[in-house]
Amino acid sequence: MQECLAFNLLINNGWRTALGIRLIGTSKKHHNVPLTSPGHEVIIAGAMFLRVFYNQLPGEPGAKATRKRPLGAAKCQLKGKILEFGEAAPEADDCPFEKNQGSNPFNLNSFKEADRGKRMVLYLRWVGTLKDEVSGWSPPFYVIIP
Repeated sequence: MQECLAFNLLINNGWRTALGIRLIGTSKKHHNVPLTSPGHEVIIAGAMFLRVFYNQLPGEPGAKATRKRPLGAAKCQLKGKILEFGEAAPEADDCPFEKNQGSNPFNLNSFKEADRGKRMVLYLRWVGTLKDEVSGWSPPFYVIIP
């Protein structure tokens, strides 16, 4: 009987809920955070203003359109550090600058005038919907602060 009511087009979801019938297409399946790290694209948007777009790499399983988060990723985390001339890049966990964001792109515009022309190292990783669920860091990529 419930199966007939679940697929009956004359019964709306309010009635189905009142009758205790599971709604069609509303099961919430948890997707694990991707094991791969995000891809990136950096665009100079002005003086001392960078935009970092992130996406799932095209060849990865479950890849959607460009500039989108994959299933299982609630947001993207960016870490970085402005490097002094001749300074080596630190590991991602040692970088002081951090930003977590679910929307694309990351807008980086809090640079000082003294930072112009310096290199900045950046790392990206996916952050899942569950606590402490993260992917590995991307390889470091460098930008010159405009």
